[in-house]
Amino acid sequence: MFDKKINVESECQQIDRIVRKMKGPLLQKTSLAEIEHHAKRIIGFIEKYIDDHKHEIHPDKLEHLTRILSFFIILKKTNAEHIADIWTKINEIYGMYNFHSVTYLLRHPEKISSNQTAKETEGQRALSEMGVKQAKAVADLLIEETLITNKPVEITINYSGYKRTRLLAEAVKNKILWMKKEYNKDIIVDYSVQELISGDLIKDITTIGNWLNSENAVQVASLMKKWFVQSNFTSQDKYRITMGVTHLPNIVAFLVHGLHVNPKLAEDFNYVEYIKFDKGIFYYRKKWQ
Repeated sequence: MFDKKINVESECQQIDRIVRKMKGPLLQKTSLAEIEHHAKRIIGFIEKYIDDHKHEIHPDKLEHLTRILSFFIILKKTNAEHIADIWTKINEIYGMYNFHSVTYLLRHPEKISSNQTAKETEGQRALSEMGVKQAKAVADLLIEETLITNKPVEITINYSGYKRTRLLAEAVKNKILWMKKEYNKDIIVDYSVQELISGDLIKDITTIGNWLNSENAVQVASLMKKWFVQSNFTSQDKYRITMGVTHLPNIVAFLVHGLHVNPKLAEDFNYVEYIKFDKGIFYYRKKWQ
């Protein structure tokens, strides 16, 4: 089983360099062997990526990746005469895969208990040991998605003024910058404070269950949907990812009033599980809706 992450963009650049240097329909045997080498690496990574993430990849993008995979398999075995045509087809399909950006909404990871931070305000509470691990897991979520595309990647991370949301944003940024250096990936990360929802809509909550029946909860869900739509872009020259880090009431309100999830299930929302928006539909707990 192939388990090594690779930078597909870099591998594709190597293949493209060889294809562009072709003279007529002929390629030297060494060039064909080099193309086969890069194609094998890409095939292994895409196969594992699909196997690991098939439920959370948008159905259209999953189809694109499956077709890209099949053409790389053909590319690996083909003769020199047809390499350029197959390579053109791979780039065309990748163009469709990259065209629509993806948006993630996450609740901040677990914070330290109020008993551990008596001298700090609610907004200053940091992440617990488990919260740090959860933050790293969120960063890992993005690593393979950035590496699987053949284009440069631009990631925007929005977080609130609360320390724990900033710590998550920094953990993701630092892991992505490490990945940029480790895999020589063309990537830009921008992270900044942006309150997704006014704090006035979620203040003075006694229980989330009661608050969900309020007009404030309905308004939060409406504002969250607007943020999802405004954060979703199309692009020809790069793959774009937007991540928002917010608080439990905002996420639960959107689940209940936006995605019509059973309130009892919504209240059991895991700390770092996410809502994903891609090509006009939402993903939550292994289901597109």
